[in-house]
Amino acid sequence: MDLEIILRRRGIRFVIVLGTITYACVLHTLVDAQVRGYDVVGPSDSVASWDRGLQELTLRIVDLILWVTVTTDQLTNLISNVHDSG
Repeated sequence: MDLEIILRRRGIRFVIVLGTITYACVLHTLVDAQVRGYDVVGPSDSVASWDRGLQELTLRIVDLILWVTVTTDQLTNLISNVHDSG
């Protein structure tokens, strides 16, 4: 079954993208999800690449264009605050 169908059926609107090959898989997943109308975030310390330079450049591009990079600690705090506020 298509992932988008599953997400929409469950009413999921917020997607956290983690993974490897930041400059390919992660980048394209972030962009694709955002284009499809999802709120997205990519914790910068939860992605990896074989090429550190490409990873850092990709994270800068993602942050400039999509404004969606945070650290895992920042994301955890945001989620905790939302959960605590009800």
